[in-house]
Amino acid sequence: MSGLYSQTITMENYTVGVLLLPQGSRDVTAASINITTAVSVGDTSISVLSSSPATVIKAGESLSFAGANPPYRQQVLIVEDTVIDNVTPTTLPIAPSKFVIGVGAIARLVVGILPLFGVQDFALQSNTTAVDITNVLSGTGTESKPIRNARTYQVSGKEFRSTAAGDPALQLIKSVDRNASVFARELYLVSIYPDGETIEGAAVIENFNQAGNYNNVKEYSFTVTLQGSTFVWIEPYV
Repeated sequence: MSGLYSQTITMENYTVGVLLLPQGSRDVTAASINITTAVSVGDTSISVLSSSPATVIKAGESLSFAGANPPYRQQVLIVEDTVIDNVTPTTLPIAPSKFVIGVGAIARLVVGILPLFGVQDFALQSNTTAVDITNVLSGTGTESKPIRNARTYQVSGKEFRSTAAGDPALQLIKSVDRNASVFARELYLVSIYPDGETIEGAAVIENFNQAGNYNNVKEYSFTVTLQGSTFVWIEPYV
């Protein structure tokens, strides 16, 4: 088929971040980030405006932009903490762009997300609850009706000191596992893939493990269970 080709998606710019939700609330604040100058492949900064004043974005976060052309999302990885203005375009340092991004492309930013450093393995899993609806017309086969999905992330990685206080996202995850004052509190999770596909929603942390040996570095693993109707999937194709 002329003009078509196969392209795999490399995962080095995958990002995941968390935010501690207020007690008894699953509401988050989101800003729209708009591209003000066209971006070329290889560019190491982008010019953007925010829909909100003084919007903070952290190194290690990423943005998933969507515009009319091309007809798929474009992700950029942020490499420097930056405050984005809502009046004057702000220069936002990024890892070299892998995409052309047009003027007017928009990304959603959940304000206050802390990026998790050192992530190496991650897997989104669905466990479907289904009921048997086999009936007299089913013949020799069975039939089932999916009712709902339990969605979990299995995450593991290496522990890094990304700031003088360690890795703030990892310390938050440890806290809701170990600290009585915030034990079992819900977090908001944002996971963005290099093709712009995004998973987000309220979540709880389960089965936090911390392993290591003298011939390795400090490691962690945990399960994220996404909560009910807060689950959001943003597909990579516009």
